[in-house]
Amino acid sequence: MQCCGEPFRVGQRVEFSTTRTVDRNWLGVVLGEQRAAVITECEDHHDTSQGQMSALTGMVVSIEAISCRFKHRGRAVFPMAGTTSVVQKDEATGWEPDDEDAHFVGYIVAVQRT
Repeated sequence: MQCCGEPFRVGQRVEFSTTRTVDRNWLGVVLGEQRAAVITECEDHHDTSQGQMSALTGMVVSIEAISCRFKHRGRAVFPMAGTTSVVQKDEATGWEPDDEDAHFVGYIVAVQRT
C-alpha cells in the first residue's frame, strides 16, 4: 500500500485481487502454524507468480497489523519465529511504524463477502 493501493478501514466495502496460493511455510514462521492455517487468500500487488487471481469483495470486519523480527543468513533475510507482534487497527494505510527491532510485514484482514 505504500506505493500502490488505497487505505481502507473497518466497516468499509472493499475489492481486493487475491489468490488462494498462500505461502504456508513463511506464514507459519511469522504467525505460527495454527494461525497460518486459517489464512485462505493472499493479496499482493507485485508478485504476479502467485497463481490465478480473483476478486474478493466485501465489508472489512477487522484489520491486524503484523510485525516481526528478521535474521540474516548471508545475503538472505528470514523472519524469526516467536517475535511476531499483532496490533488491532481501525484503518490500514500501509505506513505502520517499526516496533523496536520488529518490522511491519503486512495486514491480516477479515472480510465478510458480499
